[in-house]
Amino acid sequence: MRSLYVYSKPRNFGAININNIYSNLGIDNDTPSTSIHVLGSTPIVRVDEDGTNYTDLNQGVWMYGTHTTWEDLRTPLTQTKLGSNLKPEFDQTNVGYLFPQNNADEILYLITQLPHQWKEGSNINPHVHWQQSANNNVTFKIDYKWIDVGKTVPDLFTTLIIDQPYNSYESGNIHQISQPSNMISGTGHTVSSMLLIKLYRDDNDYSGDVLAWDFDIHYQIESLGTREEYYK
Repeated sequence: MRSLYVYSKPRNFGAININNIYSNLGIDNDTPSTSIHVLGSTPIVRVDEDGTNYTDLNQGVWMYGTHTTWEDLRTPLTQTKLGSNLKPEFDQTNVGYLFPQNNADEILYLITQLPHQWKEGSNINPHVHWQQSANNNVTFKIDYKWIDVGKTVPDLFTTLIIDQPYNSYESGNIHQISQPSNMISGTGHTVSSMLLIKLYRDDNDYSGDVLAWDFDIHYQIESLGTREEYYK
């Protein structure tokens, strides 16, 4: 019989044991060795707001509803591949690529993979980090294929327009982030799926070259990883 001890006075609560109010709590454990010590073949500790938004400690950390968090899937542009024309040019002084005005033929090629932390089926948000030096908008685009493990590779690329500035511009050189009007739907996609990406600029609104540093993708996390090696 397990007991609950409050100020050294035992109280019978079945599978709960507290040595004293300033000591350790044991659940299915008569001799807790830490502040909260749960034993069992499938122990669960839940931090629950309303039955919909909660975090479970259950053979890992699993988050649901508003308890999921965001992370960056980073692809620094210094790790990308240039096309056969060796464009866009790399600015060694300012450490970034120069995307030209009114020329969509200068393309960077990127490959990335959805990590095991990703909340499968949730939307992803690609965006570009760049240096803005004038009060005009820039339009980046990506052509992409999203390929799941064991599934057919799409024949065609899908185009996404990235032209929504995150920050307002006032003066000088600022670190700007451009993102799409709508995220890419992750419905039906799984962890370890691949994104094949072509990144380029396609506008005649912003005069001259645009210095870009990084392309990355915001994605939601629901766990520290997967229980199985190749699937959730």
